[in-house]
Amino acid sequence: MAPSSDDLILKADELARRGRFKRAIKLYERAGSYAGVAFMFEKLGQNDAAIDNYVRSGEFLRAAELLAAAGDPDRAARMFAKAGDYRRAGAALLETGKTADAAKMYERAGDKAEAAELYERIGRFGIAAGLYETCGMRERAILIYEANGRKELAARLCAQTGDFRRAAELYSQMEIFIEAARCFAQAGDREAALEAFE
Repeated sequence: MAPSSDDLILKADELARRGRFKRAIKLYERAGSYAGVAFMFEKLGQNDAAIDNYVRSGEFLRAAELLAAAGDPDRAARMFAKAGDYRRAGAALLETGKTADAAKMYERAGDKAEAAELYERIGRFGIAAGLYETCGMRERAILIYEANGRKELAARLCAQTGDFRRAAELYSQMEIFIEAARCFAQAGDREAALEAFE
């Protein structure tokens, strides 16, 4: 009767503890334990074979870590993403200069502030401002909207945050006088509100 996979893995584990990695690899292969094979190749310093077997076993995170350590951030990013570690995928993509792709990974990781900063860095101001807004960094969003000619969005956000005077001034600059008057009134400046109507 042939030994079971569990028996083969136990024997391979014992060989590995004794430092007999090449023999352990053969038993892990017979047992179908690609993670065991990968770990043995890693112990032998054969990282390419280790990476291939980690991928084969579904251990994408360890494969990604080895790729990153080997100086292959592009492939590491793909493996980090496959493993669901979007933050580290983003960091690896930044190393390759793929800032937009890195921003998407940070966004998937839930780090909207980091994603917004990256989008802002590459000139995608609308996306950046929207992300800043959703993560509570409204002042930063307002500044971006203002600087990029989207004063109506800036004014709306100012009004939402209770900065009615600033909102009124922005609406006045855009000649949206009804909104300016409403915001001046909410700011308690009735005189300016009346002037806006004139």
